[in-house]
Amino acid sequence: MEDDFFDITETTRAPFITFDQVPDLRVDIFDPQTAVFETIINDTGNAAESFELILSYTNDADEVFVVENFRVIQDFPHELRISLTEIADALSLELTDIEPGTLFDFSSKATAKDGTVYSSEVWDFERDELEYEENEEGEVIRVYDPGTARQGGDLDSDLTDLNSFKSAMSFRLVTFIPPPPIYRFTSFEEIPVPSNDRYCKREGEDETEDLQNNEGEPYVDWIASGVGPEIEIGFNSEFTSNDQGGFSCEQLGVLGANVDDGDQNGWSNGEQGYYAEDVDGILKITFDRVEIPTEHPQTGIRLDAFLNDTSYEGDDYLHIYVEVEKTNGSMETITLVNADPEMMESLSDEVIWHTFDSGLMPDVSAYTAVVEFSCNSGSEKLYLDYLLIYLPRE
Repeated sequence: MEDDFFDITETTRAPFITFDQVPDLRVDIFDPQTAVFETIINDTGNAAESFELILSYTNDADEVFVVENFRVIQDFPHELRISLTEIADALSLELTDIEPGTLFDFSSKATAKDGTVYSSEVWDFERDELEYEENEEGEVIRVYDPGTARQGGDLDSDLTDLNSFKSAMSFRLVTFIPPPPIYRFTSFEEIPVPSNDRYCKREGEDETEDLQNNEGEPYVDWIASGVGPEIEIGFNSEFTSNDQGGFSCEQLGVLGANVDDGDQNGWSNGEQGYYAEDVDGILKITFDRVEIPTEHPQTGIRLDAFLNDTSYEGDDYLHIYVEVEKTNGSMETITLVNADPEMMESLSDEVIWHTFDSGLMPDVSAYTAVVEFSCNSGSEKLYLDYLLIYLPRE
C-alpha cells in the first residue's frame, strides 16, 4: 500500500532520507560531459528498505516528463552521484539542449522495512472538505481529513521547506555555468547597508528626479573608488513618472539580509545586492562607463536578476540593456532582456536567479549598462546582483 509521507501512526517508524550535509544543488555545466551532482544520503532512523528517486523535467513547451525508478538505493549511507549525461539519457535529451537555469526535480518513494511505501509527494486537499477540531476557547487545535478531502496524487507542493533538516525526500537541481574571468564587476559588497531599509524620495511622490543618497537610508548612488578589477563599478539611480502615482518611502537601493524575502534564497553573489519594489513609476539604474583596453579584443557583459513570483500586468516591464562603444568609433545598443508582463510572469514562475549575458563580443572599447524596471505593486520585487564584464576563458 502507498501512504502519504506524513500519514504516520505512533507505532510506525516511517523512513526519512536526509543529506549528510545541506548540499549545493547547482550543477556546473561548463563541461557537460563531466557535470555531476555528488552528495551523501543517510537513512535517518534506519527505517528504509529501499529508496527510489523519481526524476521530472518540464520543457519550454510546458510538457512534463517523468522518469520512475531513476535510481533505487538500498544501502546507506549512500554516495549519491547524478551525472548530467545520466539525466540527459533518461530524458532523451541532447547535452547541448541543457542550458544554464534548467531545472530537474527529484521526488521519491521510500519503502519501510515492513513494506509500506511512503511518497514525498504532498497530497492536494479540498479545503472545504477538511474538518476542524476546536478547544473550549474556539481555537483550532487539529485539522484532519474525514476521508473525502484528499484528492489523489497530484502534487500541491514538495518538501523543500524541510531543507533545514537536510531532507533528501525531494529536491531540485539547477544547472549553471560559473562566472568567467573578471575584467570589472560590481556585486554591491563595498556599499554600507544601514539598519533603515526604506529609501525616501526628496521630491514629490510622482515627480521625476535623479535620486540621491540620504543619510541613514539605503544607497541609490555609488561612486567607484578606482578603476581596477577589484574595485566595484559605480552607479546612479533615477525615477521617472509614468502616472502610476510614484512613491514616498519604499524598500529600494542596496540592501543585505534585511531585504524583503521574495524566495530568492539570498543574493546570487555575496551578501548584498540592489533591490526595488512598488516604485509606481520607472526606476532607471545607470552603471559607470567602463573602458576596455585594446589588449582585450574579446569581452562580454552579464547581470543576475531575480523577479519574485507574483502577477505582473499593465505598464510593468524589465529592460536591461548595454550601450556598447566599438573600437571603430561606432555605437550600438544590445538588449540583455526586454521583458513585458507576460515574460516577467514566465521568469518569475521559475523562482530562480537568471543570468542575462551578451556572450563574448569583439572590438569593444567601452560598456555602459542600464537597468529599467517599471512596477506598480508592493508584491512586485526586483533583485539585482553581480554585474560582470568578463574576459574569455583560457
